[in-house]
Amino acid sequence: MGSLGVDFISPNEKLELKFDSSALPPFKLSEIRAAIPKHCWIKNPWKSLSYVLRDIIIVFALVTMAIFFDNWKFWPIYWILQGTMFWAIFVLGHDCGHGSFSDSALLNSVVGHILHSFILVPYHGWRISHKTHHQNHGNVEADESWVPMPEKMYKELDFATKFFRFKIPFPLLAYPIYLITRSPGKKGSHFNPYSDLFQPNERKCVVTSTLCWTLMVALLFYLHTVIGSLQLLKLYGIPYMIFVMWLDFVTYLHHHGHEEKLPWYRGKEWSYLRGGLTTIDRDYGVFNNIHHDIGTHVIHHLFPQIPHYHLVEATKAAKPILGKYYREPKKSGPIPIHLVEKLVKRLLTIMGSLGVDFISPNEKLELKFDSSALPPFKLSEIRAAIPKHCWIKNPWKSLSYVLRDIIIVFALVAMAIFFDNWKFWPIYWILQGTMFWAIFVLGHDCGHGSFSDSALLNSVVGHILHSFILVPYHGWRISHKTHHQNHGNVEADESWVPMPEKLYKELDYATKLFRFKIPFPLIAYPLYLMRRSPGKKGSHFNPYSDLFQANERKFIVTSTVCWTLMVALLFYLSTVVGFLQLLKLYGIPYMIFVMWLDSVTYLHHHGHEEKLPWYRGKEWSYLRGGLTTVDRDYGVFNNIHHDIGTHVIHHLFPQIPHYHLVEATKAAKPVFGKYYREPKKSGAIPFHLVENLVKSMKKDHYVSDNGDIVYYQTDPKIFNYSGKKDK
Repeated sequence: MGSLGVDFISPNEKLELKFDSSALPPFKLSEIRAAIPKHCWIKNPWKSLSYVLRDIIIVFALVTMAIFFDNWKFWPIYWILQGTMFWAIFVLGHDCGHGSFSDSALLNSVVGHILHSFILVPYHGWRISHKTHHQNHGNVEADESWVPMPEKMYKELDFATKFFRFKIPFPLLAYPIYLITRSPGKKGSHFNPYSDLFQPNERKCVVTSTLCWTLMVALLFYLHTVIGSLQLLKLYGIPYMIFVMWLDFVTYLHHHGHEEKLPWYRGKEWSYLRGGLTTIDRDYGVFNNIHHDIGTHVIHHLFPQIPHYHLVEATKAAKPILGKYYREPKKSGPIPIHLVEKLVKRLLTIMGSLGVDFISPNEKLELKFDSSALPPFKLSEIRAAIPKHCWIKNPWKSLSYVLRDIIIVFALVAMAIFFDNWKFWPIYWILQGTMFWAIFVLGHDCGHGSFSDSALLNSVVGHILHSFILVPYHGWRISHKTHHQNHGNVEADESWVPMPEKLYKELDYATKLFRFKIPFPLIAYPLYLMRRSPGKKGSHFNPYSDLFQANERKFIVTSTVCWTLMVALLFYLSTVVGFLQLLKLYGIPYMIFVMWLDSVTYLHHHGHEEKLPWYRGKEWSYLRGGLTTVDRDYGVFNNIHHDIGTHVIHHLFPQIPHYHLVEATKAAKPVFGKYYREPKKSGAIPFHLVENLVKSMKKDHYVSDNGDIVYYQTDPKIFNYSGKKDK
């Protein structure tokens, strides 16, 4: 498996053994800086906070699951997962310490103290010593983290110290001792404001962090009196030690364990650039995304002010400058087993992107631009602009997203059952409905074949995911394929296609109202599955529907049977837990999911500031139809919903996996030019899209019966019904 959410740097060829890594680099730091795109330096506090929210939700969901299951078969799984999440939380606090979390020193300090105190790290004490490490990386005399000892000092150490320094597992449990006493040969403590680590003007910061650390220790002591020492050890103590092992593994492997011997410097031979070039990038497989791309360590060391969600892109941009001074990380499977070898030659590591550096607008399209004009480029030109790796489907990576979403869904159920409080239920409904939508998107990828190259795997996973949320997988897959093949075509499109004026005026008022009066259009999806849209006949459950060819009927039967089994399971559960409990746990989240689905699919084809064309006859082409789709920025939901907002490229090339869509979009934009409409940048919650949705529902009602290029028109009477039929 590659990185989770990130296309990690893949090796082309190994460094030649003759290359001298200690030679003075033929480039300057300023040249590397200039190669990195400007947007990589921009810090988005909402994006940073969304990662904090994600990690906190997962931590507390895991605690809830552990309490709920309380089984010795489950506890080891919990310890590994929770310890891994503690490490992820440390990395976000680490970003606060570097100032890459946001441009606000106050926000960085508050969030950093909360996150680091939770895992017993004195925030400012660590921040200052870590700053020393970055300022002196690769310097034997001044570096702070995993710095090699001079021979004389090493030989003066007693056997026990050497043993604990180099004999696994002891070095992997050393971090708490380092906080208290630093490394051998160095004096001071991260808790003592008068330590050699700190300047006089830094002492008050250290006092603050030590106080926060003490309060966390006091809270843990109190919790042990409430739940008992054993329970606290299981819930917090063992995960904390797993976190410590992660921290020691990762920090060690970023400075040691490469195939070639890497230099360390003293005196005039050392420089900030030469020291930074001794660091090593690592690929941690599925953990890249979980641990916020900590594996992209070279660029992080040289420019620690770059936010973690831009590090992969910044690394790619800098590689042509770095040349052989950059050591390609060995590509990892889902679990970075190869790093275990390095750390018994030096052990394991982790980290990675969920988020997405969403495409940010530079300037709006000019109003004079005619979006219906024939594009001056071909589909093949867009395809050629997209990097080759964006077409590669990684089934392990795809399955990791499935696992993530399923864990969150069941964790939320466990939390709802545990709390069972009316103050909590509305939060649960929103979160769970959102996760149902995320699950739909993964099943949607199966339907497109972008989940993997295995038709069997796609079908099995697609049926499981879609049946769970009452979607007939093959029925929907085939109708959705029709939508993609005919997007933007008034006569043949399938999803949210505009009605011709004559058909629209023949509709009764109730049908018009349910089509355009919010909230009714946002709960229409189940009805669409049964009856399709107005003016179209057929059902997604009926193998003899107009939707399907004769050779597709057996698929429809399979999906309808799976759907029926899910309905039967829900009926059975209602007899076990009661109808009201099932409604709370499943029914209401299902309706939230339906609202997500209807809102998102509508907004990807409607509601843009400019009028977008629809086509008929010879004026329609696959490319022109695809260019009528609209990208959207969903704020914190971009990562949760698997980048469904990057819709233009998805419509043109549905075989591209969702985790490559953002990169593919960026690569294609120079070809698109003005035919690409930059999505409006969202805050954490995409409130601006509600306004777009409401406005569009009020004015986009039908298209003319005449003409091969048409635009939506407005029925002024629809929301002022007189009881008279249109003539």
